[in-house]
Amino acid sequence: MNVVLGVVAGVGVLLWGWRLIWWDLKCQRLPNHLTVPAAAIMTLGVIFSHHPHWIIGGLVWSGVYFLGVVWSRGGLGGGDVKLAFSLGIIASMGGVLGVILAMLFSNAISVFSLIKQHRRAQPHGPAMIAGTILGLVIGGTITTW
Repeated sequence: MNVVLGVVAGVGVLLWGWRLIWWDLKCQRLPNHLTVPAAAIMTLGVIFSHHPHWIIGGLVWSGVYFLGVVWSRGGLGGGDVKLAFSLGIIASMGGVLGVILAMLFSNAISVFSLIKQHRRAQPHGPAMIAGTILGLVIGGTITTW
């Protein structure tokens, strides 16, 4: 039963991620109807799992981004902060290193893309999702060695 639940959850997260990427690229914003329910579902999921400490990854990433929103003149928005919470929980599956790498990779991907395209702004959600995947895979691989 746990395997089936894991597969269903994984497919749901993949579909959610694709929808977020599409929406952010099209509308240049991350809407509440995609970020808030995901944060609530992931919070409940980790509370009832054997890994409630994964919520710390979500709090750290969203906290860092919240400070970025407060202190910056744009670039990050509230949708990025809410998405960071959910992605921080996912990245926590790769341990502390997974969260740190996800944050670093997401920002590096955005900066590289801005430089390459000679742009001043772009949606950050796709880079956050890609960074989370990289952080989870690399962080989880290194942690298990």
